[in-house]
Amino acid sequence: MADSGLAPTPPAPAPVGVLITANFSNTTGYAWKFFFRLFNVIARHLHSYGIRPCLSFARIEGPVRILDPDLPFDAFELDPQQLTRGTLRRLRRHIRGSRVRYAYLTDWPTWHWVYGLLRLWGVRRIVVHSHVSVPEPYGPPRARGWRRWAKAVLHRTPLAADVVFACSAFVRRRLEGQACCPADRITVITHGIDIDRFRCEARAASDAPVRIFCVARAVRDKGVQVLIEATRLLCERGLRGAFVVDYAGDGPELDAFVREVEAGGIRDTFRFIGLVDDTRPHTCAADIVVVPSMWGDAYPLSVIEALAAGKPLVTTDVGGIPEEVGEPGNALIVPPGDGAALADALGRLVSDPELRQQLGAAGRRRAEAAFREEPFHEAVVVRLITALDLPPCAHERDTETPEPCQGTT
Repeated sequence: MADSGLAPTPPAPAPVGVLITANFSNTTGYAWKFFFRLFNVIARHLHSYGIRPCLSFARIEGPVRILDPDLPFDAFELDPQQLTRGTLRRLRRHIRGSRVRYAYLTDWPTWHWVYGLLRLWGVRRIVVHSHVSVPEPYGPPRARGWRRWAKAVLHRTPLAADVVFACSAFVRRRLEGQACCPADRITVITHGIDIDRFRCEARAASDAPVRIFCVARAVRDKGVQVLIEATRLLCERGLRGAFVVDYAGDGPELDAFVREVEAGGIRDTFRFIGLVDDTRPHTCAADIVVVPSMWGDAYPLSVIEALAAGKPLVTTDVGGIPEEVGEPGNALIVPPGDGAALADALGRLVSDPELRQQLGAAGRRRAEAAFREEPFHEAVVVRLITALDLPPCAHERDTETPEPCQGTT
């Protein structure tokens, strides 16, 4: 064959990758699927840039199916709590093999020594999305003295994330005051869910007991024992038979909670319904939802779900919960750990159907104004594209069929 004289066309470079981390398993239950939906949206938009997702999970069980079937991706195990030499070698292999240039890290700290390794291995930009709750209901005290100085210095080194997304102003204040992350590096992006999925049919008037629903992990930080105490107090006040509590959840202290219910003589009123795959049917079947958290809950989805369902909500003034509730008339808020105050609030609602209706309607209006899923996903994508220093294109909504983005190398 005659030589054409043309140089051979060089092969196209392999696509670069983005590391998307989850510090939980790929089969984690219902609540964490919120993150999987977000990961899918992020992967879909970065795919338009020719950026291939590389997903990590603390544990992988069976096939990973959290992304759309047409999205190519890699997946591997990485537990941030167990960073051994073996896991670091595996991380390096995936970073280099997938040409990872960007990292979107769920609930990692604002600085970490591993970030230095990521940059050494080729990662250009690191974004942390923090939804972390803390034991202190109102957040830990601000760092002071040499600790504050040292943390401030670390945030000026390659060991710090380039951009931090915080799910609430509560989280932002904690990151600024305790982690000493610069304020101009933090952006608050509050959660959103499919609120229309939680639109419930109106419940017909009935002589049946008022149903109170609570979903939470079976640990004392979630205030389950306070709800048990409030249930006992309401029964002692003569409301036994007027209401029932359905508690959904599992965890290390479940057996202790069962014993407390039995000791209080309220087994007929406080019912354990176990883990649930989907909270919607139970939320819609309830007349009242209670979130009795005692710790610094960052921005719990259970609060948003109750508001979206139009259910009267009783909750506590901890963490990011007051931000979620918004105006005082959107829910009844009590101090954490106060069984008597919780009993008072629940007793008011059990005895007042008109108040239940008013609070439920106000909560639904709050959800419609603040918690729609599409604006939440859009906000994350737009800010992530900016944080990764990519040109704006596919994430914009100026046209129904946006032009694909330029590939990146």
